[in-house]
Amino acid sequence: MKWVKGYIFLWIAFFFMLVLYGFFGNNFSISGDIPLTGILKETPGEQYVFPDFNISFSFVDKDIYKLRDIEFSLHFVPIGNTKSLVTLDYVVVDKNGEIKFFDQDVVNIQNETTIDINFDRRKAQEIKLAEGEYTLSVRVSYDNSDKTFSHKFFLQEISDLLYSIKQLFDIKMEIDDTTIKNAKDLSARVIFTSFGSEPTPVNLSFFIYDKWDNEVYRDNEQTTVETEKIVIHDFNNFNAPSGEYLVVLRTVYNVDVEDYFEQKIIIQDRVSPWPFIILGIILIAGVVVFFINRRK
Repeated sequence: MKWVKGYIFLWIAFFFMLVLYGFFGNNFSISGDIPLTGILKETPGEQYVFPDFNISFSFVDKDIYKLRDIEFSLHFVPIGNTKSLVTLDYVVVDKNGEIKFFDQDVVNIQNETTIDINFDRRKAQEIKLAEGEYTLSVRVSYDNSDKTFSHKFFLQEISDLLYSIKQLFDIKMEIDDTTIKNAKDLSARVIFTSFGSEPTPVNLSFFIYDKWDNEVYRDNEQTTVETEKIVIHDFNNFNAPSGEYLVVLRTVYNVDVEDYFEQKIIIQDRVSPWPFIILGIILIAGVVVFFINRRK
C-alpha cells in the first residue's frame, strides 16, 4: 500500500506544479478576437531587435483625460535595405482586462523612421472611459515575429466643458500688405494665444476666391500650440492675374471647434516699364538735337 500512497503523492505534486506554472509562467492574456498575444508589464523605452530592424517604444508622459490624449511613438532602425511590411495593433484595456479600444495600422519600413501615433486622429473621440487605471498595448508584427510593448496610465475624469476650456485660443490672421503687384508676394501671419494648459493640434486650411467666388487656391497644414505661436504661410503656388481676391482661413481644433477669418487683397496691374523707357529716350534725344541746332 505504501507504493500506492507514494504514487498518489507524486500525481498530486505534479498537479500542483502544473497549476503553479500556469499561474506564474504565463502572461495575462486578453480574451476575445483581438489578435494580441497578451499584455506585458510596463516597459517605457523598451527596445527590441527584429531580424531586419530594431524598434523602440516611447509613451508621451502627460495628463490623460480622454483616449484622444494618448500619444506615443515607435522608432524603427533597419539593419539592411530590405523594405519591411509591419502590422501595428493598438489595444486599450481596463484594470479588469476588458477591451475598451482597438485599432490597427500597416506600414512600410525601409529607412530609419519614427512613427508618432495620436489617438486624436484614430477616431477615438466618441469613446468615453471612466476614471481609473488602463493599459495601452502596442503589438508590432513582422514576418513570423511579433513584439508587444505596454504602458499603464491613469485616466482622469473631466467634464466636456472643462476639457474644452483647457484648449481655448485667441486666433488672428494678419496680412501686412493687402495690395500687391505679384501673387507670389502674398504672405499671411496666423497668431495663436492659448488660454488653456494642454498642447493642442490645430488644422489650418487656406482658401483664396476671386470676385466671382471661384476657388483659385487651397492649402492645408497642421501645427501644435502650447502657449503662444506664430505661423507664417506663404502662398507659393498661388498664381493669379490682377484683380480683387478674398483670402479665407479656416482653423479646426478640439475635434469640432471651427473659426473663420477673411481678408480682401488686391493684385494691381503690372505696368510695363518699356513705354517710359522709350519716352525717356525720345526726350533725351530731343534735348540733344535742340542743343546741337542751337549751336549751329
